[in-house]
Amino acid sequence: MSNFSFLKTEDGVLEIFTHNPDRFTPLGESMENILKGPSELSVMERELIFAFVSACNACTFCVGAHETTAKAFGLEPGVLDQLLNSEWPESINKKLQPCLELSKKVTKDSSRIVRQDVLAVIDAGWKEETAHDVISITAMATCLNFLLNSHGVSGSPKYFKLYAEMFGSDGSTYSAKSHPMVNRLMKYAVLWHRVSKVGSKIKRLLTP
Repeated sequence: MSNFSFLKTEDGVLEIFTHNPDRFTPLGESMENILKGPSELSVMERELIFAFVSACNACTFCVGAHETTAKAFGLEPGVLDQLLNSEWPESINKKLQPCLELSKKVTKDSSRIVRQDVLAVIDAGWKEETAHDVISITAMATCLNFLLNSHGVSGSPKYFKLYAEMFGSDGSTYSAKSHPMVNRLMKYAVLWHRVSKVGSKIKRLLTP
C-alpha cells in the first residue's frame, strides 16, 4: 500500500515526478544525462548497474524498471539474479566486474571508497572517468531507491514494460522525442520524458 493519498501501490516514478514537476524535473534531467550521456559504459551496462544497486537497496520499482530496460538493450534473462547470487554470467564481459564491485561498495558504505577502488576499474581497461560514471549511477540509483521506497510504490510488470519502451530499444541510446504526458497529471513539461510513440499507453496505464 502506498504511503501517500495521491499514489497507488502500482504507481511509480512518473506519478511522483509529475506530482511536483518543479522539484523533480532537474533530477530527471540529471538521471537522463547519467544514463544516456557520453560514457564508455553502454546503456545496457548502465541500466544493469542501476538495477544491481536497486536490488541491493531492495527497491522493487527500480529493479523492475531498470532490469526490464536493460533487457530491451540486450541483457539476457537471469543475469541480475546471477550477479546477486555472486555468480558471474557468461554473457557479461568480465571487464565489468570491478565496476559492479565499486557500485556495491559505494552502496554499502561510500565512506570506505579509496583510490584503489578507482584503480581497479582502470586496471580492468576502463578510463578513470568510467569509475566516476559508476559512482554517479550508484548515487542516482540510491536517491531514486529511497524516493520510491519511502513513497510506498512498487510498479507492475505492465509499468516496467512501458518504462522500457519509453527509453527505446535500439541498443545504444534513449529516444529524445517529445510527447504530451497525461493532462490530468501535468501542469508543466517534465523534460526527461520525451517519447511520442507511447503516449496512449501511458494514458491507459495512469488513468484509473
